[in-house]
Amino acid sequence: MQLPTEGPDRERSIAVARRAVELGVNLIDTAHLYGWGANEDLLADALHPYPEGLLIATKVGVAPPKDGREASICGRPEFLREQVDEGLRRLRVERLELLQLHRVDEDVPLADQVGTLRELQVAGKIGHLGLSEITVGQLEENVAAADVGLNKEQMARLDEAVAA
Repeated sequence: MQLPTEGPDRERSIAVARRAVELGVNLIDTAHLYGWGANEDLLADALHPYPEGLLIATKVGVAPPKDGREASICGRPEFLREQVDEGLRRLRVERLELLQLHRVDEDVPLADQVGTLRELQVAGKIGHLGLSEITVGQLEENVAAADVGLNKEQMARLDEAVAA
């Protein structure tokens, strides 16, 4: 849900988000990529504190243009952690209920990307994880990578969190 975030269109975007929720929309999908965080800020300005039953989903894993380079897929663990923390701050929440990896970074093992997000999930920063635009093979690898980087205690906490 990318909306205009600047100028006179910003107020219209806020009104659209509020009206959508009034009409019963209960899932809003945004991403760091949408305005490099500006869309998350806008949604928080429009809807925070969030009404019960509204799920704000966001995505991480795309780096903004820098030093003359275009935006790029980035699944480095430190980058994903940073984007999750920024999303928490911008959306004004303690936990991202649905966090999706926007794209798989072919230069970083999928197990490292998913493992990092699982660690953040166990830490309570993420409720549910999703993967966007993946292949069947990557999905199978994701299932195999479910416990990558997690010890038995972390896995037990993850199992408890998922069961709750």
